[in-house]
Amino acid sequence: NDSYCPLSTPFLLPEGGSWRELRMWLDVNGTRRQECSCAEMIHGVEELVRFCSSVMTLEPGDVLLTGTPAGVGRLRPGDVVTAGVEGHVQMIVAVVAEE
Repeated sequence: NDSYCPLSTPFLLPEGGSWRELRMWLDVNGTRRQECSCAEMIHGVEELVRFCSSVMTLEPGDVLLTGTPAGVGRLRPGDVVTAGVEGHVQMIVAVVAEE
């Protein structure tokens, strides 16, 4: 079980699709806490990959974590987090207490 950084299944953009058109969202217990467009990112995907690959070797399947929009706040055991990329993927994660 993932506990600190659950990730959804990967997906490909359709031919001619742009990462700038992607919309991401996150709900906690059915309440929308985050919603944003990738077009709002401070640094574009190309710039992030160019920078990271200048200081480390990137391999297929590597993930670059870039931060999060405001709004998620503290999570507690029993919370259910549902997150997704509109039209592509959705995941549900139950928050459990550490044993």
